[in-house]
Amino acid sequence: MLVYIPKGPRKVDTSCAERALNKPPCKVCSLIRIYLMFAIPLIFLAFAGVKIDWPDVNMTAVVGYVFLGAFLIQLVWRIYVDYFKKK
Repeated sequence: MLVYIPKGPRKVDTSCAERALNKPPCKVCSLIRIYLMFAIPLIFLAFAGVKIDWPDVNMTAVVGYVFLGAFLIQLVWRIYVDYFKKK
């Protein structure tokens, strides 16, 4: 089996902290971080059994509709940017 070994100086992999100082994170990484900032506390509250009782308001449905609305807004925005926005 042949292995290709490039000539010249080797590129040393930098740590995550050094990479974070040199350039901003990509769009996907920042989007994942935003989702995790909201999802982790909600999952913790759900498993901890914290209940918010407001009269005549179903909080589970409200949270679901908020996430559905955010998803649809983001989907429409991406379709607009990718297909309809002039480049």
